[in-house]
Amino acid sequence: MSTVLYYLACTALGACAYAAFWPIVAWFVATPRIFRALQARAFKTPYWHLEGYMERWWLFNPIKTSYVQDNPALNTVRVVKSAKYPWCPVSIRMHHILRADLARDPHNHPGSFRTIIGQGWYFESRERGPRKLRARGDTSVLRHGEFHHVDQVSPGGVWTIFIMWNWQTTWGFKLADGTVVDHREYKDGGAS
Repeated sequence: MSTVLYYLACTALGACAYAAFWPIVAWFVATPRIFRALQARAFKTPYWHLEGYMERWWLFNPIKTSYVQDNPALNTVRVVKSAKYPWCPVSIRMHHILRADLARDPHNHPGSFRTIIGQGWYFESRERGPRKLRARGDTSVLRHGEFHHVDQVSPGGVWTIFIMWNWQTTWGFKLADGTVVDHREYKDGGAS
C-alpha cells in the first residue's frame, strides 16, 4: 500500500511542478529586457510573413518546406518539412500578430503549439470554453485538432513566442456544420 501512496504522491507532485513550470517560463520570457533580447535574436532569421496579418521569425530549429512532385502524370505534389535539427521535435518562432482573424470560422494548426505572450494582448475563442483574454506573461496550449479564432488584438499588435511540435497535417477551417476545409480551399474573406 505504501508503494501505491508513494507513486500517487510523486505523480501529484510532478503534475504540480509541470503546471507551475510554464507560467514561470512565460513570466520570465515576457520581462521586457528578456523579450527585447529574444526579438533581436529573432529578427536575424526572418520567416515568410503573412502580409497585413502576421510577421514571423525563427528563434530555434527552423523548418524548411519543400515541394516534391510525386506523379508528374497526375500533377500531384507532396509537401516535405525538414527541421534544421531533425532530432529535436520542437521548433520556436516569434510572431507579431497585427490584426484579428478576418475569417468567420475558427482554424486549427498543423500540430500542437504553446504560445507565450510577450507584449500586447488578444482575445481568443476556442470550441470548448469561454472567450479568453491572453495578455503579456500568459501562456496557453492548443493541441492538434483543436480550433480557435483570434477575435481582437491590442493596438499595435501582439508579440508572441510560438512553440510548436507534433506536425501532422496542414491547417484548415471548421465550418458550422462540422466539416473541415483546407486553408487553400477556404473562401470566406481571406486567410486567418
